[in-house]
Amino acid sequence: MTMLKVVDKVRPLDQIESWFSDEDLMACFQAGQVFNVAQPVVGADGLVAGIELLLRLNYPGLGVVAAGRFMKNIRERDSYFAILQASLDAAERIIHMGIRDVTIAINISEHDLLNPAVFPLLKARARTLIRSRCAIVFEISESIDFATNERLELATRKISRLGYEFTLDDFLSVYSTTFPIRHFDLRAIKLDMSICTSYRTSVKDFALIKTIVYYCRLMGVSLIAEGVEDRDQFIELRAMGMQKFQGYLFSKPVEIERLVSRMIELGYAKRQRRASMSEASWRDAHDLSVI
Repeated sequence: MTMLKVVDKVRPLDQIESWFSDEDLMACFQAGQVFNVAQPVVGADGLVAGIELLLRLNYPGLGVVAAGRFMKNIRERDSYFAILQASLDAAERIIHMGIRDVTIAINISEHDLLNPAVFPLLKARARTLIRSRCAIVFEISESIDFATNERLELATRKISRLGYEFTLDDFLSVYSTTFPIRHFDLRAIKLDMSICTSYRTSVKDFALIKTIVYYCRLMGVSLIAEGVEDRDQFIELRAMGMQKFQGYLFSKPVEIERLVSRMIELGYAKRQRRASMSEASWRDAHDLSVI
């Protein structure tokens, strides 16, 4: 902590994105200043259907800082490995809190996919994570260049065989690519927040969303709208065929300690009752006791 305060005098806090380094990140991990928050994802009915884990930094003099500000200069494999470990710890904590029947999404980077230490880590965690009543989903960025590095594709397939699933994040952003859609069995596609707004003024973007909706229906892939901030936007995107939604309209990211109460506010208990009824119906339909 003393080292960080000395550094603060030299580097302006309001420009943390320009100087925060791998060394700074690891020091903050050791100081307990890096943590996860969770942002709920809701279905078309407005009930909570999933959670995305997001990284935050509690930095002296700045307060809580979003990852978009302090991750710009993070390059080292060890840094991303520490982030992944922290996210897996948070997922296990959520599972131990009794949360079930929802997806838990974790961001995984290109550095992680190329790190030989990641597969053993995920294999060791699979006993808790995969055997839970939650689906553990890794979000891969659209900016990852799978087409020119075969090792990335092989690593993704290897992780899938452990029982983890994948979502394509930020689809139809400035880095748009169809490679993951064509080559991976994705659980979901998450539309970039930019197109989830621009469809209102762009006929082309409107048509693109409708096309992706049709594709996802054909392939049985969920389609998630990101950055939904007002009710009209939610109603319009839902009418276009979007299935799940994430944004401040429903919930800001919350501390793990507050997650259960926030999920209850978003109809978690009601979704649980539906899930229990569906499970009971399945057992009745597959009752072999009469044979």
